Amino acid sequence: MSPTGASEMNGTETGCMEFRILMAYAQRRRPELKAQHSPEEERPSPTAREHKASETSKAKKRYGWKKLIPKCVHPQEEERSEQPPTRDQAEEKDVEEIAGKLQEIVDSRQNLPGVFCLSDSIEPDGIEDEEQYTIQRLVELLKESGDKLNQEIKTDKYLSKCFKEAYSYSLFKKVTDMFLERVCSSAAQEPARIAFTADITAKLTAVDNHPMNQSMGFGAKYLREHFSTWAQRHGGWEKALNNAEEEEVE
Repeated sequence: MSPTGASEMNGTETGCMEFRILMAYAQRRRPELKAQHSPEEERPSPTAREHKASETSKAKKRYGWKKLIPKCVHPQEEERSEQPPTRDQAEEKDVEEIAGKLQEIVDSRQNLPGVFCLSDSIEPDGIEDEEQYTIQRLVELLKESGDKLNQEIKTDKYLSKCFKEAYSYSLFKKVTDMFLERVCSSAAQEPARIAFTADITAKLTAVDNHPMNQSMGFGAKYLREHFSTWAQRHGGWEKALNNAEEEEVE
């Protein structure tokens, strides 16, 4: 595996629709992955709870004073509240709705078939075997929680080496291709394939050994190469997923 890195990720990746969808999906999954990673860290201390209660009380008092101010004193606030959403706000809402649909799809297919076991438990011998082992091992682990994936990568010398030295779009693509082939073998299952691509990206983003935007960029590139044309043919990401969902129900 050649040591290619963030240089494979085009600078325009972060602004594209695919990247924004993946970011919104990862943010939805992040509390879940964070809780799995360290539940003790998520539990606030008594001092933190008291501080939060004090801040909430102060906020309520400040808000109470606002009620005493006549509406005519701040008419501009009333006008701003009646303004229609901007284009950016509308797009952000669409992105959140798309991410929500992808999450529903993944959650509805949590009982994945038992086809992820490694066919050969022998340690890799040579560069080619090492790469194949890494791909198969990642595919196997990606059906697990983000916490287990992270721990396995830290303890497995081949996976750890991969993420430190040789994590590339080529590897991301091979892992995603194999995972989708085993979970969604039919090309007609495009929404499910898109949803699991987002899930793979979110889990790999949570790995400690590399920059978060690297996996996000790889995921966005994969979506654009494999699914953007399908989405455009069906009227855009949100409409395409809605139509596919309706057809599946029928």
